[in-house]
Amino acid sequence: MKTTLQVTKELLLTGRHINFRDLEANTDIKSCKLTQRVYDLRQSGWNIKSGIVKGKGGLKEYWLEPQEIERIKNKQSRTISEQNASDEQLLTENKNLAEKASESLKNEDEAYYTEQLGIGLLGGRNY
Repeated sequence: MKTTLQVTKELLLTGRHINFRDLEANTDIKSCKLTQRVYDLRQSGWNIKSGIVKGKGGLKEYWLEPQEIERIKNKQSRTISEQNASDEQLLTENKNLAEKASESLKNEDEAYYTEQLGIGLLGGRNY
């Protein structure tokens, strides 16, 4: 199930003017706070416009301008691309780290067996 924040994002990114009734109609939650979700999105950098719906008393509606929708969508796709590149880099670094660790263990094993063999050749005795 989607959160009210996810639904709010989706509705705003469609270019619609939304009010709390739209959010209620698209979620299972009947006592949702659209104003809080809008506040959260504004805090994260979304430029959400608001106004009063004419003829509906104090019913407030929220929307995004087309340029803002485009900016957000471009930012999201760029973020996904950057995340994929970062994931690829981490994967490569982890492979390199695993190879180095394996090589280090191999070298330690060889050094240990060489040391043990050297002790045996020098006439050391185990009592």
